[in-house]
Amino acid sequence: MHEPDHGHLPPVEFAFPGPLRDALVAAILDGGKTSTSALLAEYMQEGAPLPAPGTRGVVLDSDGNGVAVIETTDVDVVRLGDVPLRHAIDEGEGFRSVAEWRDAHLGFSRSPELVEALPGLVVDDDTLVVLERFGVVDVRVDAPRVLDQRLDTPHADTAHADTIRHPGDAERPGARDAGTGTDDGAARTP
Repeated sequence: MHEPDHGHLPPVEFAFPGPLRDALVAAILDGGKTSTSALLAEYMQEGAPLPAPGTRGVVLDSDGNGVAVIETTDVDVVRLGDVPLRHAIDEGEGFRSVAEWRDAHLGFSRSPELVEALPGLVVDDDTLVVLERFGVVDVRVDAPRVLDQRLDTPHADTAHADTIRHPGDAERPGARDAGTGTDDGAARTP
């Protein structure tokens, strides 16, 4: 069977390598995660463009293997205090309320990695957040093995954000979901 060549697509990393990333990737592969978020400040600091509908990228697992291709379907910039419940639920981390989503993302904003990347940034309800929706357009044949890594409620065990990293984001915290993401930074936070 011939696998499509996705080498030309940018890498997309959710959170830092490890259990949280494995759980987020598994949630993407099983369809439970269809949205992510990141602090607008992360994109601005990096001079990175915001994601745009139609943009595709290769989702990397904790070992740096490409396991799926996702395509951005919608992007919005809102105040952290205005994130809708549907977005929080669609992040696939078991959030049942916006308050749970907010608490997890505020915790991530205080993580040493994000504080180092964005010194002096105070994250509150007025902080602008990039909300991104996406869909899986291709999955590698060997990708299902990461499904075993899925956590029932990743946010209960981590102070995160599911940040996504794009090329040049090596210094960005957590990568997109956004970025613990606030989801790890234009790395995406959870």
